[in-house]
Amino acid sequence: MFYSSPAPSTAPRSQARAFGMRLLSEAAVLDDSDHPEVLTSRTRAGFRRTAATLRRRSHDKILDSLDRPEGVA
Repeated sequence: MFYSSPAPSTAPRSQARAFGMRLLSEAAVLDDSDHPEVLTSRTRAGFRRTAATLRRRSHDKILDSLDRPEGVA
């Protein structure tokens, strides 16, 4: 099938902002899960890396949401 315009690859601004905020909350949960008496140092390091990745993706999504008008994908 041929479409006259390609499907949008990103979400509208409000969805991008909501996704960014969800990523931030997931990063906070990972930070709160860092209990040294229960987890190995390798697991804690993995949590820290994942939290940093989530924060970076969140920052990108929030910046992306500022660049596009509402309702435009």
